[in-house]
Amino acid sequence: MLSGTPRTGLGRVNADGSIDSTFAPGLNGPVNSIALQTDGTVLVGGTFTSAGGVARAGFAKLAVANGAVDGSYDAAPNGAVKTIVVSPGGKVVVGGAFTTIGGAARYLFARLTPTTGVSASLIVGSDGSSLLWQRTGAGPEIPYANFEMSTNGRDWSPLGTGVRDNSIPGWRISGLSLPANTYFYARAISLVASNQGGSGSFIETVRAQYIVPSGGTTGGSTEPPEVPPRPSNFLAETYLSANPDLANALAGLPDRLDLAWVDYYTHKMATDTEHLYMSGEGESSVDPKLTNLSARAWIGPGEQSLIMGIVISDGPVKVLVRALGPSLAAYQIPNPVADPAITVYSGNTVIASNDNWGTDPSVTPAVMTEAGTTAMTNALDSAMVITLQPGPYTFVVKGKNGSGVGLGELFLLSGGTGRLTNISARAQVGEGGDILIAGFIRQGVGELLLRGVGPDLAQYGITNYLTDPVISLHKLSTGSTIVANDDWGQIVGAISDKNARAGAVPFPQGSKDSAAYVVLGSGGYTLHVSGAQPGEKGVALVEVFELR
Repeated sequence: MLSGTPRTGLGRVNADGSIDSTFAPGLNGPVNSIALQTDGTVLVGGTFTSAGGVARAGFAKLAVANGAVDGSYDAAPNGAVKTIVVSPGGKVVVGGAFTTIGGAARYLFARLTPTTGVSASLIVGSDGSSLLWQRTGAGPEIPYANFEMSTNGRDWSPLGTGVRDNSIPGWRISGLSLPANTYFYARAISLVASNQGGSGSFIETVRAQYIVPSGGTTGGSTEPPEVPPRPSNFLAETYLSANPDLANALAGLPDRLDLAWVDYYTHKMATDTEHLYMSGEGESSVDPKLTNLSARAWIGPGEQSLIMGIVISDGPVKVLVRALGPSLAAYQIPNPVADPAITVYSGNTVIASNDNWGTDPSVTPAVMTEAGTTAMTNALDSAMVITLQPGPYTFVVKGKNGSGVGLGELFLLSGGTGRLTNISARAQVGEGGDILIAGFIRQGVGELLLRGVGPDLAQYGITNYLTDPVISLHKLSTGSTIVANDDWGQIVGAISDKNARAGAVPFPQGSKDSAAYVVLGSGGYTLHVSGAQPGEKGVALVEVFELR
């Protein structure tokens, strides 16, 4: 009995406590658990064997409007259902005394596929005065909706609690004054009610928005006017890996990468936009390629030599190679190496070398002008011009008389048909001014894989490796940071894909090596490698791969 009216297992009362005669499910046994869904149905679990005269063994779907059984839905467990939980994605988790359900063997616990899809959207009023959280499909019904706003996707301010709009269906809040002519985030959140033997769950929808007031240049459009399309999935994934709070806030959202791109563009690129694909004038017509490699590091004996590497493809190239030491003093670089010498290897074979640039007649002022670099001024610095066929090469810079900071440089000259598809530098990494800094110049827009290798050098016999390298990419003209990474495992799936594209040796699972992916336009960049912990020193390798 319920409010004086016969009801077995399940009934509904009005707000005044009287029986709701329109809801008559007609169950013939007890109910242990119920779960409301946004599509206007309710799932019921118990020990009954029929609902509304239709055979249903302990589990049924009913219409919320009148309690009528859904004749097309019958999971048919072979025992009682004791608890039901509907996940935010609409999948139904049930527990009970069954051993089969849905025609499959499941011992006491199972998850069922939803009959209809789940959709959630957060709609911002064009004048910024309202928010509507619209939820449809077989997702869990919610008892309330709270709305919040943020300018950075991490710090949230409450806007209030919405009211149900049964005509949508959804939840609405009005009377707001959301910001105009700027990006912001809106969020709707709720907690799905728990039931016997089950638990509640948190549910939310997040939206990034840009409002232009009516009468503005875009006629009141709510579309972001100046954010270009997301250039790559992996850029957004990399940004999320470096911002765990934002990643948690956007987890599970179908447009999470778009939202991450908006946050990156609006908050991290206010003064640094050229390094991403922006369809800049003339960029699309430029053949993308790497044209320069430089590496500054501490140069010492044995493993502490500075070693630069390149891979050439598509044809021969003509390059200017330099090793600078004494001339660095003019740039206030302390402790420059006194007398650097450079040797070029193809495999283990020496194919060229130079000690003191004046001994090579090909090193002329005209070559320096073509390379766009400074003139040679100190006789103890080294330089040479060499033509190389396709393949890998290494350039070893050593100090003849003691240790110090040295700079190795390689410039692509005219007269060749090849390109540089990989550039690298290996050296001793210290602290402060003794970290490894690799610089490169790029023409045109293209994708690059960046790697900082430390522990993985052990397989090549390097014992004094940097145990936990951190890489950071900077724009040469401003010094601003573009991207950074500590431990490639934060983004293992996407990095593995890029390693395969680049033909790079894959990192071992769980290693402390670092990697990042960028889409760069024309310009100069520096890639820094340092230790993650204070005082950390060791040998590290920095690599730049062109992805084609």
